[in-house]
Amino acid sequence: MLMQSDNSSQQTRRRRRWGWFLLALGLLAVLLTFVIAAQRFAFLARAQNVPGVVIEMVRMSSGRISQSGGEAYAPRVRFVVGAVEREFVSPFGSYPPAFAVGEAVRVLYDPGDPEHAEVDRRGQLWGPVMVCSVLGVLLGALGGWLVRTPRAARIATRSDARK
Repeated sequence: MLMQSDNSSQQTRRRRRWGWFLLALGLLAVLLTFVIAAQRFAFLARAQNVPGVVIEMVRMSSGRISQSGGEAYAPRVRFVVGAVEREFVSPFGSYPPAFAVGEAVRVLYDPGDPEHAEVDRRGQLWGPVMVCSVLGVLLGALGGWLVRTPRAARIATRSDARK
């Protein structure tokens, strides 16, 4: 009986350690969500909106292959600020490609730094915020679930301690 109790308490300690680790990761992901969201809002507050066009779909260099067997593609977008033509490649790609060559898009750019531009689409602007928030909530919930000591284990531990 003592051996089983030791094994059970060891498993509970291991489970709780993993729980605290996942809870900390979840909290970090939620904190990162707020940081990214604040950066997004700051960018949107100063951004100017101009028309642009997708001129090429660029294969992402991460080397990752999606589950459906294709590689991710990001749009290369051309837009004009004043009389200067500018281009940028979105840091976010998808498979299948979310854009088509020749497609007209709205571009948001920073007037103080026109090289900092992004496609004005919800997924392009808020994708990282959504991913971090969902990841943070899931990791935090799993960590919280693992950290909690089950009632049956607490009762068993108390009764063992009394013996």
